[in-house]
Amino acid sequence: MRLPTITYLKRIALPVAFLALLSVARGDIHPHSAMDMDGVDTDGNGTVDDDYVSLHLAAGDGFINMADGRSLYIFGFQDLTGVDDHMAMTHGELGANAPAPTIIIDEGQRLFLTLSNVGMKIRPDLFDPHTVHWHGFPNAAPIFDGVPSASIAVNMGAAFTYFYNAVEPGTYMYHCHVEATEHMQMGMLGNLYVRAKQNHLPDLTDLNGFTHRTGYKYVYNDGDGSTRYDVEFPLQLAGFDPLFHDASEGVQPLPFATLNDTYPVINGRGYPDTIEPGPLANQNDGRLTQQVSSLITAEQGQRVLLRISSLSTTDYFTVTLLGIPMRVVGTGARLLRGPGGEDLSYETASVTLGGGENADVILDTTDVEPGTYFLYATNLNRLSNNEEDFGGAMTEIVVNEPGSVTAFAQALTPASGSTIDLADPQTFTWDYTGASAATFSIEVATATADLGNPALTLTFPKKPVAGTSHALSNSELAALKSYLSTRYAGSFAWRVVGRENASGVFHRSPANVVNVTIEDILPTSPANGSMHSIYTRPTFAFQYGGADLTAFRIELSNRSDFTGLTASTASAPGSPITLDAAAWRSVKSWFRKEPNPANRQFYWRVIGENADRTIRLASESRRLKLDGGTITLTAPADTAFASLGGQSPTFSWLDNVGPWVDPFGLAGKYVLELSSSPDFNPKVSWQSSKRGSSGLAMTVEDRVWSRLDKKLKVDPGTGSVLIYWRVLAMDQDLLVPTPSATVRTIRLTR
Repeated sequence: MRLPTITYLKRIALPVAFLALLSVARGDIHPHSAMDMDGVDTDGNGTVDDDYVSLHLAAGDGFINMADGRSLYIFGFQDLTGVDDHMAMTHGELGANAPAPTIIIDEGQRLFLTLSNVGMKIRPDLFDPHTVHWHGFPNAAPIFDGVPSASIAVNMGAAFTYFYNAVEPGTYMYHCHVEATEHMQMGMLGNLYVRAKQNHLPDLTDLNGFTHRTGYKYVYNDGDGSTRYDVEFPLQLAGFDPLFHDASEGVQPLPFATLNDTYPVINGRGYPDTIEPGPLANQNDGRLTQQVSSLITAEQGQRVLLRISSLSTTDYFTVTLLGIPMRVVGTGARLLRGPGGEDLSYETASVTLGGGENADVILDTTDVEPGTYFLYATNLNRLSNNEEDFGGAMTEIVVNEPGSVTAFAQALTPASGSTIDLADPQTFTWDYTGASAATFSIEVATATADLGNPALTLTFPKKPVAGTSHALSNSELAALKSYLSTRYAGSFAWRVVGRENASGVFHRSPANVVNVTIEDILPTSPANGSMHSIYTRPTFAFQYGGADLTAFRIELSNRSDFTGLTASTASAPGSPITLDAAAWRSVKSWFRKEPNPANRQFYWRVIGENADRTIRLASESRRLKLDGGTITLTAPADTAFASLGGQSPTFSWLDNVGPWVDPFGLAGKYVLELSSSPDFNPKVSWQSSKRGSSGLAMTVEDRVWSRLDKKLKVDPGTGSVLIYWRVLAMDQDLLVPTPSATVRTIRLTR
């Protein structure tokens, strides 16, 4: 087994760990990654700069539907990859998925996986930390293993970036390892697998008598093509105890001693929901929280890889498949080979797995008749949805005629190249020329290549419809808007998927790519690039002509990509928004830390949401420059003389801090600073009682002036010392000093 070298860990993994620790300490939601600049093709695909993969997960709570219609409270993970960092906490609320998003990487890739803990919306009394534990992965750095005793648990509001060097292909799984029984029972588990580097061999490579062809895929680097497959499907076995979940939601003692999973599931669903081809929306808030279908489809003659794993916290599962032979080629993410290379794979009619175990199973459909076959748990009590029979841990394998998964229908409207307004009702239509009755569903993705990917495809309606049209319901239209707006997508691809009622054969139409318009939010003032005083809070105005969004807020950042420090403030819909004091203090902190006046600015935009927060739109950003004004020193003249033993000279200046003179009354102050060093360290300062309008003067009190003799070093040769002085204007929070434009000196003598 090849593990990362110590040198590699020092160069890559340890700096990532340090950045991740800083993130946990600050509580920022900023994923960490690295650029692939080593010039080495570590995954073998022929490209040297695409071997680093960055993903972002949220850990929180939410709801799913069980197959009998019951709503179940869960903990879980959610995919935030591509979501702006500043929206992570908001977007992650109640977004838990069951199972967790499927993670797929290639052998040789380096994975940077950021976990953000967004907290428990339904259980605000819980402050549970979370981790990601890649079960069975040979991690050389314990800090990235996710076991709390050797790693780091991520507290609420914080983020941590895990690093993995994927050197071993195979089927794995991941879960939260904090209070593992509770968090796994509540749903914090998911599929994960690493694809073999052998997939990228040059065309016509000889593998001990087997000829590799471009596009061939293998479970492992077998060296002989024995683990080749055509299509793959992850199937994760688990179960839920509804009494345990209800107790958690109701803030009651958790019944660990009586755990009984009366909802056996595959990929978080019980039959018949297991065969729904796309994501399922929960009845609580309409979110797509069950993303992974368990429906298996193939053409006759294809080799099907089932990546079966179990993360059950209570039971063993035995699954069987009638009518199709199963060959187990790997277990525990290891190829079944003996010490001398002997083939230890075997054919079987059933596979038994306990929690934490997995198996790679290949189905050869060469001699299998087209039709529908059932994969199910042999334990009869695993074939129910709580008190409802004929459900549970069961799914279907549909073997189609060779070449049958082709274009059979034409997706008509909305047509490719057209533009639709999502403020209006939408109806999808298609043409069907099949010979038998069929039911249809619609698949939507932001790109044609993503259609059919369970993690990236939106499918409606939940139950396929007959006929050749479907009008989106209000909830489906809202789901489409949310899907596109959170991805900032201005277009989408869609196709119709039909299933013949008699044979179960699937047919898919070509995709249409459609442009969309969503009601824009237009920022109106302050104007882009305009100047604003740091001493007054700005008011932001905007226009919105739509009806979907009902709440708006201003987001601020000192970076144009909104990944820097941010503050936000909310307001009622349709009203100008004046920043609250807390948000403005954040801006003043940026101002204070920025030494270059040209960079004293911030970016702002308007975020709008609908009532249930399923639709979020962001306006384009605007830039606002910050002006602290100027202070001009007038007296004493530069290099003038004064006596330490006498009375303090009078210091005066002109205040040109703009038309916003004295906005804080007694709260604003001037500070006179004197020092023997041009960097004003050390220094003696004297603070005025208030800001005035102009032509101000200050005579330092005797008690302050007399301290100069002790603070400042007098040259024994000349009996004098050169003193630097300046004036600062401070705002009411004493956060924003506007220094005088110049620094003057006086020569003090005894």
